[in-house]
Amino acid sequence: MPQPEYIKYNLQTTILQRSDWYNVPDLCNGFTVTNIGDTICTVNDQIFYPGVPGTSLGDSRSFGGNQYEIYKGNIKVAFANPAGAAPQIEIVYKTYSPA
Repeated sequence: MPQPEYIKYNLQTTILQRSDWYNVPDLCNGFTVTNIGDTICTVNDQIFYPGVPGTSLGDSRSFGGNQYEIYKGNIKVAFANPAGAAPQIEIVYKTYSPA
């Protein structure tokens, strides 16, 4: 039986702590956002609430493409004002690996 041809990918993680526009890595197929701070934030105008006191994770959401699709936009991050003591979001990017 022949081996299937696999699509190679990698994961890259970053933590963002300020409101701004961010570039995505090349060959990005999708990304997952988790609010790990103490401040309400929006990512591409989607609201992410922080976790309740005593927890480390708040809202999380994935933005994914179909097979062979590449995300070409930027990511807009905005933290609510006034910001808390530790405004932070974690973004995990799924990127295709060149052959």
